[in-house]
Amino acid sequence: MSEFDPDGPDTAPKKPLWKRGWFIASAIVIAILLIAGVTTAATEIATIEAQTAATTQTPTPSPALPLVTPSETPSATVPAEPTPEPTPVPTTAPTTVPTPESTLTPTPVPTAEPSPESSAEPTPPPSTAPPAVDPARFKSAAGKHLNDFEKGLNAMSTAMSEFNNPLVVANAARLALNAKQLKALKSPENIAEEWTAANEALTSLVAEMKVAVKAEDYPTLTNLVEAGHLQVAAMRDIVSRAE
Repeated sequence: MSEFDPDGPDTAPKKPLWKRGWFIASAIVIAILLIAGVTTAATEIATIEAQTAATTQTPTPSPALPLVTPSETPSATVPAEPTPEPTPVPTTAPTTVPTPESTLTPTPVPTAEPSPESSAEPTPPPSTAPPAVDPARFKSAAGKHLNDFEKGLNAMSTAMSEFNNPLVVANAARLALNAKQLKALKSPENIAEEWTAANEALTSLVAEMKVAVKAEDYPTLTNLVEAGHLQVAAMRDIVSRAE
């Protein structure tokens, strides 16, 4: 009779742990993970070392590129870029389309050359009329000179009363100057003849005074001074009628 009892408890010996399937599968997975981790770490270490070595090396200077000045001829290997031509800007003026009339050549019309007679400006005829005299200005100037002449006559009388012959001579010269100033005045037309005659009479009176002064003939000179006052009064009347 066999010692093995099928109805008895299972007394078969158990397999060791390392021979079991799940243990082997787990071990394989863990091994794969370890190998992958070690490989990744090694790769990272190698990369870091390569970068460190690259930074510690002295950089080799790159050859300097030759500078090309505007006067130099560009290299044959470097094609020169064509300069873009400026695009013409269209003007805002509308383009005139020639019409059939504008294409016709106009017939030149002969221009009449001016004759020497027509080009010359007409010469105005010389004016024969004397320039007009302002009556107000004439009265003002004539009145001033007549006042000076009358003052000279009064001074002449005073000098004769004092027998001051040098002063008599000086006043005679003063009266002659006043007479010339009155004669030089242009008078208006309405009194021109009277004014000319009055100045001629005054000039003659002054000439007689010079003769009397030279001869020291005071009586004659006194009469001439009084005649001079009358002549001044007559000339004032003429001036008052100037228009």
